[in-house]
Amino acid sequence: MIEDEIDDIDNMNDDISKCISNMIFTLPDKYQNVYDLYENKEMKHKEIAESLDISVSTSKVRLKRAKDMFKEKLLQCCNFEVDKYGNIINYHAKGKCDDCNGKC
Repeated sequence: MIEDEIDDIDNMNDDISKCISNMIFTLPDKYQNVYDLYENKEMKHKEIAESLDISVSTSKVRLKRAKDMFKEKLLQCCNFEVDKYGNIINYHAKGKCDDCNGKC
């Protein structure tokens, strides 16, 4: 499949990213900071490391752990259906989720 066609496929990744935006505040500060700088401020790990006075490898580890925490929290809240590319094409809440404040 051509990459342009992949972009046109309907998925719910944006919906879930809104949920993650709410969940960021449930993470410990050291993970929140790295995630915010990398994903929202689009900083590189070297810039994050300099900004937070940590090593580049620490920045990478904290970002990975933040993403793992998000995944765990999301899987506790919702059931997901994904396509072969890993895009979320459907999801159903398992019940009330305090971490995303009902945004999922």
